[in-house]
Amino acid sequence: MLNSSEELRLAACLEVLNHQLANPNEEGLNIETQLWLAANLERAQTELKAKMNEAPHRDEVRVVIRQAKDLLMSKYKFSEDEAHKFIGKKAMNMRLTKKGVAVKILRGEIVP
Repeated sequence: MLNSSEELRLAACLEVLNHQLANPNEEGLNIETQLWLAANLERAQTELKAKMNEAPHRDEVRVVIRQAKDLLMSKYKFSEDEAHKFIGKKAMNMRLTKKGVAVKILRGEIVP
């Protein structure tokens, strides 16, 4: 998901470029501005594609961490905040990602 400034930048680039393409004979922007717009548009499109590819992975990570927190809360009577802190602290101490710790909690390899 693009943040609001990225969305505005992309929208502005698209609007100007579409206008230029629709009105090629109209006196328009100088070449430097056109190149700048094209570069920004290309960069915004690349960022958008990268973020779209990351989205499913991010959702998977959230689900696994949520399941581990739910297990800690139901089985070990942690509060949500305590479960969150437990996973974060274990991840730092074990030099693992939060997802890695969550998976180990779900497998029963890490217990409080």
